[in-house]
Amino acid sequence: MKKIVIIGSGMAGGKLAEELTKQNSESLDITVIGEEPVGNYDRIKLSALLLDEDLENFWLNDLEWYQDQNITTYLGEKAVSVDKKSKKVLTDKNNTIDYDILVFATGSKPIIPKMSGTDLEEVNVLRNLRDLDKIKNLLKNKNDVLIIGGGLLGLELADVLLKIGKNLTISHLTATLMEVQLAPEPAKYLEKLLSQQGIRFIMNTYVTDIIKQADQKLLITYK
Repeated sequence: MKKIVIIGSGMAGGKLAEELTKQNSESLDITVIGEEPVGNYDRIKLSALLLDEDLENFWLNDLEWYQDQNITTYLGEKAVSVDKKSKKVLTDKNNTIDYDILVFATGSKPIIPKMSGTDLEEVNVLRNLRDLDKIKNLLKNKNDVLIIGGGLLGLELADVLLKIGKNLTISHLTATLMEVQLAPEPAKYLEKLLSQQGIRFIMNTYVTDIIKQADQKLLITYK
């Protein structure tokens, strides 16, 4: 039986496991290693969970699905090293997993611009359920929110935060929103529509520092 180990339990790793189970499963021994102690979910819908905790179709493959498919899981563990000669993966919990085929499906990491203050408690990224829990707790007693990045994900998050009554400012590096997807004219029109909904924009600027003041509010500096 061929041993396939997938490092990464996100959307890519989950989809690969799903496709492999459609093949001759009797000849495959599938193992999934993932840092999060949960099944596979739709990361694109993370921001929507701020509005609806019972979001439909959020879970793609839950823990029960992995069990039903006889897939071995090491969830809540991080792969820390690979021995290519002996074909073994070591996790941060000192588990050693043998493989015949090893697949890295670790996905991407959020890009955090170089600036001071990114280690402050009030500064977060939204990449996984752990991030979401932190943000939900912070939002309980805060009304003013700054989103750095006016791309698709930033605007989706802004739409959700607007619906739950937060005061929003979006800071964007370039002169127009969603510059990868939109030409300047429709991007400006989108900015106008969102401004009419109450979102403030700081465009064509680069955040250099995030400073926590004595009153616990954050001061943002630009260049």
